[in-house]
Parts: sequence; structure tokens; C-alpha cells
Amino acid sequence: MSHLRRDLALLDRAAASLPRVRPIGPSGAATTVAHRIETLAIACIDGRFRDTTDHLLDRDARDIDTVFVPGASIGLTRAIEESAGLWDALRIAHDLHGVRHVRIYEHEDCGKFAELGADNSAAGHYRVATDAKRKIRQRYPDVTVSYTFLLLRSTGAVGAVP
Repeated sequence: MSHLRRDLALLDRAAASLPRVRPIGPSGAATTVAHRIETLAIACIDGRFRDTTDHLLDRDARDIDTVFVPGASIGLTRAIEESAGLWDALRIAHDLHGVRHVRIYEHEDCGKFAELGADNSAAGHYRVATDAKRKIRQRYPDVTVSYTFLLLRSTGAVGAVP
């Protein structure tokens, strides 16, 4: 137990020696790490698309906040279990990290869309993403929103349609 107390005391001293940072968010909220992230990605949790999503994220932005949630943007357009957490993540990304761009990654054959009885076609996903974009812009007019639709091919390969 004395080792634990010693280690905790060392951590406390190290933390106390760190410089204080000023708030960076437009709300003036205190932050613990001074950094800016330009982009928030909202993507589905479906593992079949994870490699492609990760590749696109790496290609499109160096510093990026990422939220993986069932159904991606459908939680921004319908009052479902995931909605509050998704909007909260967007608020934090915007206010504390300075995010000014949201990238939405939808995909075909989405289980959450099927569960909700939503139109699971490419056109259905586009309509949901467009509605999500409108709602995001209502709350955060300084944020731009883009959309990518991921395709699952019969071979198991995944492709993206911007």
C-alpha cells in the first residue's frame, strides 16, 4: 500500500507542475488540454466497415474526434437511445475542441436502420444524413457537414461513395 501512496503522491506533484491552460472553446468552458480538432467523424459501429472508415479518417484529417454509434447519423434525426450521447459528443467537440466540420459515414445494410424500420437504401441513408446536416447546422451554424456512403460488395470488400 505504501508504494501506491508514493506513486499517487508523485502523480499529484507532476500534475501540479503542469502549466495551466486557458479555455479554448467558444463557450469559455475550462479545458484540461489545449488543442484544437477541426473535424468530428460520426460513423456506425459495424465492424465490416471499420478498416475502410479508419482509412478514410486517416486520409481526410490529421486530428479528428470520432464517434462510433449504431446507425451513425440516424441518432441526430430521431429520438432514440443513442441520440443524447451523440448530441453531447457533438457539443463537446464543438465547444471544447473547436470542431468546425462534421463528416458522416453511413453504410449499406445497416442493422440500426433495419431495427428502426428506416429506409436502408442508399437514398434512405442520404435523406437521413441530409436531415442530420440540417439539424447540426441549426444548432451550430459555423459547422460544415459532409457525407460518405460505404458500400459492402458481395466479395466482402468495402468501397466509399462521397
